[in-house]
Amino acid sequence: MMQPGKQVSTKIDAAVAAKTNRGGPLAKPLPVHLVYDTAWVDEAGALRFSPDVYEFDGPQRAALDRVASRVLGGPASGAKEATRPPAL
Repeated sequence: MMQPGKQVSTKIDAAVAAKTNRGGPLAKPLPVHLVYDTAWVDEAGALRFSPDVYEFDGPQRAALDRVASRVLGGPASGAKEATRPPAL
């Protein structure tokens, strides 16, 4: 007879291998927090950039500039688009 933990693990492995979406009810709500980063600091302390494939940076910058202009009297991002180093 298979151990209960092993049985669950086997079912999870089979579901992942099937590569299909599958839903089910949860006993309690589960909070989920998604993060989309196009700039970050790596383990060595170097600033890294990646392509903004969803094009979220522009609207985010515009929203920050609107707030900054009310608070600081000018845009937060500066007058020009910053030159970004190539993504690694």
